[in-house]
Amino acid sequence: GAISGPSFLCGISGSGIFNLAPIANATYYKWKFPNGYIGTSITNSITLSYSVFNQIFPLPGYISVCGVNSAGEGDTSSYYVGVYYGIPNSAGAINGISDVCQGQSNVLYTVPPIANAQYYVWNFNGNSVYTNTNIFNFDFPFDAQSDYLKVYGKNQCFSSNGDSSNLFINVNPL
Repeated sequence: GAISGPSFLCGISGSGIFNLAPIANATYYKWKFPNGYIGTSITNSITLSYSVFNQIFPLPGYISVCGVNSAGEGDTSSYYVGVYYGIPNSAGAINGISDVCQGQSNVLYTVPPIANAQYYVWNFNGNSVYTNTNIFNFDFPFDAQSDYLKVYGKNQCFSSNGDSSNLFINVNPL
């Protein structure tokens, strides 16, 4: 069966609980997991803990389990777990034109890559758009108003929205 549990573990220390539906005829369960995790279990559930303070950084990778009885080991189920250690860094300066017209489309904006960011959150006139790149083609609506274009980094665990970069965009009416 399928393993369930968190798909990402966050921070420099913590834990995650992983489960598998009971396997018919299993006497016990054999769990394997990437280096850096601590946990033991012979049941269909395991709590894995991790801490960089142990000087072993948990690595992203596959957690696997199989049922075991006197006849041997059964099929193995695997589940990928990612790890995020850091809050995304502050975004650098936004590059792009700062004088546009209502209804203008495909206006290119960029920021330098943000360390520890999995997503980039771009906000203008209170509307947020998530992208997976530091390049953003923006379409200004016909009712757009002058405002700050903001961008910050985000990953599965953390956000740097307190450290967003801003570029004032003057939107000229039609």
